[in-house]
Amino acid sequence: MADSYAASINIKHISTSPKARKVLSLTEAIATAKARFRYQTRDAACGDEDVICHSEGQSLTGDKQAIKSKAYAALAARAKKHTAKNGIRLCDTGHISLPNDASTEEQREIAETLAADMAGDSQALVVASIHHDKKGNKHLHWWAVDGLETREAAIARNPEAKRVRQRDQLRLNEGGSRQDWRERMAGVVNQVAEKHGRKKAEHRSLKDQGIDRAPQLHEGVEVQDKLERGHEFSVAANERIESNSEIIAQNIRDQGGSKAKQIRAIPKRWRLPKFLGSWRSKLGFLNRSEVKEEASKTPANTDKFGGQMRTFPRIPRFNKDGQTSGLAASRLPPQHIEDNTTQNAASSSGR
Repeated sequence: MADSYAASINIKHISTSPKARKVLSLTEAIATAKARFRYQTRDAACGDEDVICHSEGQSLTGDKQAIKSKAYAALAARAKKHTAKNGIRLCDTGHISLPNDASTEEQREIAETLAADMAGDSQALVVASIHHDKKGNKHLHWWAVDGLETREAAIARNPEAKRVRQRDQLRLNEGGSRQDWRERMAGVVNQVAEKHGRKKAEHRSLKDQGIDRAPQLHEGVEVQDKLERGHEFSVAANERIESNSEIIAQNIRDQGGSKAKQIRAIPKRWRLPKFLGSWRSKLGFLNRSEVKEEASKTPANTDKFGGQMRTFPRIPRFNKDGQTSGLAASRLPPQHIEDNTTQNAASSSGR
């Protein structure tokens, strides 16, 4: 069994800076940051004890409402530093995949250690949330608002300086900082994983590891979730499965492997949807997206007057004089009303 796993460590910014990849107004940025916080701490994904907050050297857990109030206060204070010229990096968010063999308590230990390591004794606030809503996909989300480092940290950074200027603690937008933080986050995971004998996080690329093979695409949580529920895959998920299967096969071909070895190398969780997908196409069945596409091509069923017909018309109602009346009459095309009146009159005269 491998003693490490390919860790997914994601870092994103919510910024009002004109140089940002996605420029937001201050109002939009605040709303986005709050929406991310609500998503990451929602009750359906994690309990109160799974959300850990750390700021100014103190940790808080077990009370989502108190953490929310503290987080929103830090967000409001950060927003005051926004300027029309330079904007502000308002908030940072991301996620980290955890060892699937780690227990819940060990995951919480990783979250608490990570939040404390990121924020330290500074004014920065970091919230880490352990999610349990995706079986077989253990991970945590983090949400951070940057703040000034301590004066002691500033002096230690430049002990010979006559005047000390405190800077932001995280500075996740600086060049090269993302890679440094990914390595640091993986180090936190491995610190706890090694203590408990769990798989370690491998954040380096195959090239950096000295492995000469093509990297696979990130599978995403949708594939595993839909496999468990027996749901149909989206087009994007099917494309990832096909691409990853081809990458695996190509890597084996490059190493001189046989066709049978290529097939065996495809993960079992991918084989069933691939098999069903191929037979569905052979038998002429359509998937959900193809059904929608065909339905959009089918013209509407209309009468000669241009009104849309019901697939199953309602039975008309007749009054004592043999005339259609009320709502049923209004739903029928004029020629239907005329035909029904004529037939009713003929049947009355024949009695």
